[in-house]
Amino acid sequence: QVNKGTVIYSENNDIDSVCLVLKGRVIAFNNGTKVLLGSGSFLGLCDFYMGRFFNSYIAYDDVTFYCFSLEQKDELEGAFLNNKDYKGLAVASLVKYINEINVIYSNLRLRVGQLYDFVLNSYETYTNLGNRLGYPSLAIPHISEIEAYSSEFIIKNKKAL
Repeated sequence: QVNKGTVIYSENNDIDSVCLVLKGRVIAFNNGTKVLLGSGSFLGLCDFYMGRFFNSYIAYDDVTFYCFSLEQKDELEGAFLNNKDYKGLAVASLVKYINEINVIYSNLRLRVGQLYDFVLNSYETYTNLGNRLGYPSLAIPHISEIEAYSSEFIIKNKKAL
């Protein structure tokens, strides 16, 4: 058991265990994503095969959890063999987590598109008003170079990230 606000796992630490939340909620966060995990969720499972925690996990409420101590990757399979329900809970936990990340990503894509349209429309309004009123509008070259967001950009520039 841990109290509200307790750091359960920290980003970039080596993984030595995985936890199943029995009661309470935990926030998993990293680089702008924040997902609230409740009872039946596994902590650290999505990070496990990286060998280190990709997320930080902090108790949102007072939390009760069961901890699987793991020295090697094979030990996780052994823990799942002891209780057949763990496999289903693990899949459900990962699906929920992936769905939450997808919602965040979809909202981000929507906001990026809105920002792109806003910048271009505002710049067009600025130049049109300046021309109509007889005031010279200063050209902003970086605005004309802006491209609409594309997920291919991330794939092409993955090494830069």
